[in-house]
Amino acid sequence: MALHFEREESRILKEAKLVDGFYLKAIDNSKDLELSIEIRKKVFVDEQGVSSQLENDGLDNIEKIYANNAVVIIGYLNERPIATARMVVYQEDKKIWKVGRVSVLKKFRGMGYGKLIMESIHRAANDNQANQLILHAQLDVVPFYLGLSYAVDGDNFLEANIWHKKMFLKL
Repeated sequence: MALHFEREESRILKEAKLVDGFYLKAIDNSKDLELSIEIRKKVFVDEQGVSSQLENDGLDNIEKIYANNAVVIIGYLNERPIATARMVVYQEDKKIWKVGRVSVLKKFRGMGYGKLIMESIHRAANDNQANQLILHAQLDVVPFYLGLSYAVDGDNFLEANIWHKKMFLKL
């Protein structure tokens, strides 16, 4: 079953163009995927010191994205790539999706672009009859996800040498 989100890019672009000059695109080509990976490298590897081996989990080519029922989106501001995120179908019944690699370039944080990305993910999950989103939030962004109605699930844990909380959103 193909994910509705990745197959109807023009609909997503129309819906996601919520701020003048900013739009989201479901990645369907290597060029956009490379731009997404570069954003993640700047945020996770360069800023936060995550090893590039941990950051690259094997879903970083178009064939693997489609084979694993993953959707990667990229956010452009005035045609400049500034943000990215990924959703992976987490269970066979396609009811639980794992959100990850949510990243916004440092100079564009706090301007609402992360919220726009997450709202687009929520719409895509609803369109595909998912009933829950899960994610591993770094502790400093837990309040951001709480503001989007996510709930905390369990204790803090260390991932990539950074403290996280598992969070979920019932749809």
